[in-house]
Amino acid sequence: MAESQIPPEPIKKVIKRGIGNLRKVIAVTGMTRETRLPDSQLERTLDERFERGEMFRIIKQIHEKRSAATTDEGKKFWNQKLYAALEISKNLTRNLDVLNRQYYNPEYMQFVPVEVLGERAEIPVRRYSLRDSQTVKSEPQPPIIIIGGATSGPNVTKSTAEAFALQYPNRDVYVIGYPDSNKSQISPNLPSKMKEQGDLSTYTKLNKDVLLKMGFEKFDMVGISTGGGIVLQTATDPEFAKRINNLIAISPTSVQETKGKISYRSKFVWEVFNMRMHPQQWLRVPQKQPGPGFKLGSHKGMGNLVSGEFSRPKSLSTDDLAWIHVQGRVIIGTGEKDTLISCEQIKKESIAANGKRGSSGERPIEFMEVQGGHHSLGDAYAAGLVALIRHTDVLPEQIPVSKLENSTAEVFVRENPKLAHIADQICG
Repeated sequence: MAESQIPPEPIKKVIKRGIGNLRKVIAVTGMTRETRLPDSQLERTLDERFERGEMFRIIKQIHEKRSAATTDEGKKFWNQKLYAALEISKNLTRNLDVLNRQYYNPEYMQFVPVEVLGERAEIPVRRYSLRDSQTVKSEPQPPIIIIGGATSGPNVTKSTAEAFALQYPNRDVYVIGYPDSNKSQISPNLPSKMKEQGDLSTYTKLNKDVLLKMGFEKFDMVGISTGGGIVLQTATDPEFAKRINNLIAISPTSVQETKGKISYRSKFVWEVFNMRMHPQQWLRVPQKQPGPGFKLGSHKGMGNLVSGEFSRPKSLSTDDLAWIHVQGRVIIGTGEKDTLISCEQIKKESIAANGKRGSSGERPIEFMEVQGGHHSLGDAYAAGLVALIRHTDVLPEQIPVSKLENSTAEVFVRENPKLAHIADQICG
């Protein structure tokens, strides 16, 4: 039939029906900004929508394999896998709902008053916990403390916190903010005073003060990028280190001197550009999320100290690393193609520190280089890193980035006994 002979009304109905069906799919997978939580009407953050989309993809692949089966035995086999995947999806969806509500709930945010350089400040600390939603309450276990990168912000750090909360449902996860975050409440004189500091010592003291005010006797510490340098420096205090069970630093700064702020800034901008062009290879949360947009610099005038100005002196010596005495493991991980730090230099420092640690009987530093990894390793592949650390007593010295899933859904599928042996088939 010629184009001029096609009645216009049916086309409108077809388009309208198609849009309606697309909206139904979107509502299931949660892949647009307009998707809302049905009970609280809160917007889903993009990392959660990504997780729901990944689970939908996995279920869809299993369903296709069931449809392609030619025997009753084959259909029964894939039916069992489908039911198992649907059960995982139901549990994961429920947990993601819980964590997403906590992200928006002011009751899960506290402001810890501290004194910084003679000035008052209230530092935001956000809590994530699946213990609150469990019918049978478990005995409290030491919390997990996370300090993200200086420019990460709560939107990006949320994916890291969720990865730990999902893998450790019986533990609380706390994310400590920076004094230059939009949530912090600080005196007007503090930004100029902190700009005068040449290293991360002020941030390290602030971090310790916050944890002491919160009254934690024991905890695990995780730091990413600038946060990695902060947690390592925090552990050089022998008295405070007695409170730390395990210490994890991903792509830490301050272990070696960084020079050439212009070139490093250019490289970092290029990394962010690639992150947005190829999100499946980079971050779970590459696009803009609710709240402040990404800014390479400062929010209240202090951010340039820890993020925008990449030219800074080395703050951690080999001896500092050698005499970090925590109760459990010390883990340092870097990416192979890091734009801000030298993986090779940090590896040399770790090896040299281990040579000195051996004489004191301390457990050696576990160093891991992720082949194909980048500076955003801690946020991009948080789910894979958490699963690896949880199940491996000593990390491999090298691991390809392809082994670190950037989807919590895939990690759950691979770890489930009913699906593990076919996970590679259904996860691609």
